[in-house]
Amino acid sequence: MPFFSILIPTRNRSNLLQKAIRSVLKQDWEDYELVVSDNDSSDSTRQVVESFDPSKIRYIRTPQFLSSADNWEFARRHASGEYIWLIGDDDYLVPGSLREAAAVIRERSPDVLAAGSVAYYDPSYPDSKFSNCVEYRSFTGKVIDVDAVTVIKAYFEFRRSIYPPHPSATCFSRSITDRIASEFGAFFAPPFPKVRDGSDCLSCGS
Repeated sequence: MPFFSILIPTRNRSNLLQKAIRSVLKQDWEDYELVVSDNDSSDSTRQVVESFDPSKIRYIRTPQFLSSADNWEFARRHASGEYIWLIGDDDYLVPGSLREAAAVIRERSPDVLAAGSVAYYDPSYPDSKFSNCVEYRSFTGKVIDVDAVTVIKAYFEFRRSIYPPHPSATCFSRSITDRIASEFGAFFAPPFPKVRDGSDCLSCGS
């Protein structure tokens, strides 16, 4: 069983997908699998995936077009790792992401790990306030324990801001995704159903 399952759901964005895949394959942590979930693409998505070394990548394809949430869940159900980390096909893991995340997980065994992120809004971004801007937060290196219910609820609000928990900077233990999926029928199913308070889960966020 790999430590991380890195999931990339995608549809008809092979040019962006190529960069996302490279950002994972260039990580300095080897204990992972990369699962690309092709949501019925009509472009060169499959060819792009197959152009990489297959030893770390698994290509799966949905039987028909699915909603984003259903494609995310389709990918999750094909994951075999201890921790599930889903990134967008237009997002990238910075060097050292897996190594740093694994160090925190091994020290604290969290159910959810949320980290900071950086976003660039290109000149075509529709909101002129953010067009051609970089948005980032200060990185202190600190690790903070937070109730997992709080983090999971915020995760599924899908706010525009990069501030945590940004979907591509958050990973979940298999145990918590399986528990929630068992109770609600799926883990990735926004709008997310009410999560009961009083959980004993912790989330580490840096």
